[in-house]
Amino acid sequence: MMKINYKHITLLLIISAFTLNAQVINSGTHELQRTLFISEVHGLTSIFINPAGLASLTNDDGILLGYSGNDKEKGEFIFSMSIGDIGAGYKESKIYEENIEYVVKEYAVALAAGTKFISIGTTTKLIEYRTGDQKEQNYNFDAGINFQPLSFIGFSAIVRNLHIQDQLPDLLNRNFQVGTYIEPLGSMFRILAEIVWKDAQEALKQGNLKTAVELKLANEFDIRFGTYNFNQPKKAYFIAMNVHLVEGMRFYSSVRFNEFNSTPNFLGSLIIPLETPR
Repeated sequence: MMKINYKHITLLLIISAFTLNAQVINSGTHELQRTLFISEVHGLTSIFINPAGLASLTNDDGILLGYSGNDKEKGEFIFSMSIGDIGAGYKESKIYEENIEYVVKEYAVALAAGTKFISIGTTTKLIEYRTGDQKEQNYNFDAGINFQPLSFIGFSAIVRNLHIQDQLPDLLNRNFQVGTYIEPLGSMFRILAEIVWKDAQEALKQGNLKTAVELKLANEFDIRFGTYNFNQPKKAYFIAMNVHLVEGMRFYSSVRFNEFNSTPNFLGSLIIPLETPR
């Protein structure tokens, strides 16, 4: 029988704005990847979000399967797993740059070291992107850090795609993220925020801001509300819930929609926990 400490595996979903022609910098991601905050992920949710989270907690390993889409487009898939401070994953996603659609596949291996107080991690990625009949492959790297000075607050930072390559679409090149979460009333209520920017941008003036609040309404039942601001201005809004199933498994569903009333995107993901001696 699989067992899990519920406090040691929390997948918190928020929905960010993403419109087809928006020149946003954290495109090239699966819907699940766009919605997670770098300051809260750990274990198997860390591979594509913030690899430092692999070493933040113990006994948080498992397998993640996620799928997102809408009634107009083919959906996107993500898979990840972790064992101790090692993780691996695969994802398919799309980006849109200058009205060109790129289909992106990533294969990733992540390593981390540290404790709940402070941890660091890296992800090595093989990125395959395709547009029309053209296909390219490149390697790249992410590096992240987590810092939790007190039990109710945490800080994180990550640099994505450290190796800038001219042949890549601009949206697959280097960007930075910093984020935090705080639980002012304990675990029943959480506030999250992070900002993302590129090399050529000023973080406070041109960065993309993502925020959310989460409420624990019942035992192991959470609901989250949030918004994503692209400074264009373009906003999206979300609602997301996580529900416990049997044997420690969780199912997460969410929907996001923007102020232009485009077709909503839906997300479903399943976590299957594993006990790992650490």
